[in-house]
Amino acid sequence: MGDLVIFQIPHARHAFEYYYPESAYAYADGPYTNHRVADGTYLTTEEQLAQTMAQITAGYGAVWLVATEVGMWDERQLTQRWLDAHMQREFVAHFSHIDVYRYTRRAAH
Repeated sequence: MGDLVIFQIPHARHAFEYYYPESAYAYADGPYTNHRVADGTYLTTEEQLAQTMAQITAGYGAVWLVATEVGMWDERQLTQRWLDAHMQREFVAHFSHIDVYRYTRRAAH
């Protein structure tokens, strides 16, 4: 069970790779949840996001969330809310225009 890096929003991966010393790492694009229909209703429900996040994070012991311009991609912050509800937040760092969070699996009871 290795680590997964989720980029919320995906273009942040390019800057990350400039500074990250490893050439190979597991990553995923954070789900885009801002699509709406004409009446303003979101197309992505919390239940759909939960299914997507369970699939994305399956098999990883730790998940890093690299969050920048989150409102443009996930204005309801469903991705981070799912991580907070299903994993244990162990690390937080705030930088100029970017936040980094590390989550680990909760111990099974």
